[in-house]
Amino acid sequence: ELAAKPGVWRLSAALAQRREQSNRAVADFEKALDLEYRQMPDLINLEAVRHDYRDLLSRYMVIVKAAQTLQQAPPADLSARVIRAADRWRALDSDAREVCQTTAKILKRLGAKESAWDYLTTPVALKPNEAAPWTDLAGVLRGDGELELADHAYARAFVSEATNPQILWDRAQ
Repeated sequence: ELAAKPGVWRLSAALAQRREQSNRAVADFEKALDLEYRQMPDLINLEAVRHDYRDLLSRYMVIVKAAQTLQQAPPADLSARVIRAADRWRALDSDAREVCQTTAKILKRLGAKESAWDYLTTPVALKPNEAAPWTDLAGVLRGDGELELADHAYARAFVSEATNPQILWDRAQ
């Protein structure tokens, strides 16, 4: 009966984290979020949802970086777990920029470049005629060293908002 309560799993995750049992903490936190997602009320605290899923994705990034540092393969199911968490966050939050950018970074490090690109371009697909998603995409691509793709994204942003000189300045930089 207690296993069906998300609060119990959150407590278990917190205790595991204090004991420096990171794997168990992540698994218990995933279980808590899974139960909460299934029992979602009509009214939710969106900031709490963002905080929880941001925390979970940051824990996934730690796992990926640790595996790369140790030159080991990350858990085989990690990509699926990342995608499940990201899709749940997107289902609850209409602002997809942060979740998509974070998920894309994790998936890219996992070697799932096609999936990473899909997540990276999702905000653009949701608002194709607005400049902001294009400039956000360009900024991420520039940060990743993908200058040719960043240039293309800045060009598309300027087409959407030709009266904004900041886009031209950022593109020139």
